[in-house]
This record gives sequence, structure tokens and C-alpha cells, in this order.
Amino acid sequence: MRKLNLLLPYYWVRVRKGSLSEFVCLLADAYFMKFIDFPPRRFLLLFSEKLLRHQAAAPSGGYLINPSQKAEEVIKMIQDTYRELKTYSFVDHTKRIMRSKLSLLLPPRRAAVGWDESEVRGALMIYDKIFGEAAASEGIVLQESKLIHISVGVVARKYAWMGEITNLKIKAPKPIPKIYEFLYRVDRGFREAMNEVLNQAYV
Repeated sequence: MRKLNLLLPYYWVRVRKGSLSEFVCLLADAYFMKFIDFPPRRFLLLFSEKLLRHQAAAPSGGYLINPSQKAEEVIKMIQDTYRELKTYSFVDHTKRIMRSKLSLLLPPRRAAVGWDESEVRGALMIYDKIFGEAAASEGIVLQESKLIHISVGVVARKYAWMGEITNLKIKAPKPIPKIYEFLYRVDRGFREAMNEVLNQAYV
């Protein structure tokens, strides 16, 4: 079992909702979102700005991770993902089976065929809850951003740091642990990115 303290980057962002003079402030993961395999899960990496009170005053006492994207790129990815999810066609179980059979004869029209419908619906609900109706129809626009770091403790069970880690426990402000542990279990892109970070930090 190995323990590490990571200083993970987040963007505090102030976003305008559509063309209205209404704004929302939140924190967005500035490193892992880029690596998520399954697009709907990107919205799990949006957090309340209340986490600001847990920011590391000075990036010390842990392994510092730099952002993998600029704040503008993160907001663009959020918007592009939402537009992509809105094109997803929700169909009943019978029609989905028929469509999967037809796909054996015809090439699928969308990459979303076979997506987990519950995760797509959940992601759309997260976006709508955070940004509201104006953003749903007109989009979001970044107005202001600030880079911060939050201390995240990681406990990796099994000694194979340079191989496959079987169990990962996160110690951080809620809801970061629940989200990161879930993504580590189910999303290959997140898991590979986390393993790479841990291997670098352990050297």
C-alpha cells in the first residue's frame, strides 16, 4: 500500500449563461477531464465553488500537477460535449435491439450507439441544473477564470505501482473522493491518466 499527496489543479470559472446577464461560478477539474473516455462523465468533474475554501494556499507539501488544458479549452469541451449529448436519440428497449441488429448490416449513424442511456440522461441533467435554460439553448461563455490547487490524498492498494493498481482510495473534500473513485473503476481514460500521475509522483 502506497500513500501520496497530490496537488491537483482546478479552474474557478465565472460563466455567462447564454446571452443573459446571468452568471454561474463553479470549479472544473483542470487535468482529468481531457482524458475521460466516455463523454457524459466529463460533467462529473464540475464542482461547487464551495471547494475554494480547501484550496492549497501555496502549492507545497505534495506532488504538484499542472493543468492539461487552458480554462477556455475546458469550457469549450463542456459546451461541445453538451451539444453532442443533445443529439443522442433515446429509444425504447425494443427499438434499441432492432437498431443494434440493423447495425450489423448498416454502419451506425452515430458514435453514441450503445452508450449507457442513464449516464447520458444524468449528464444532461447536471448541465441543465448548473447552467439553466438559457445555456441549454444558447450555450455558455467564459468570463473569468483562476487556477487553484486542492490537496488530494491517494491510497493505492497493492504494491504494483508500475503495473495495474487494484484499488484506489481518495481522501479529499466531498464529493471529490466518490467521483474520482467511481471514474477510476469505470472509465479507462481516467484510470490510465491517474495511474500515469501516480507513477510520476512516486519516482
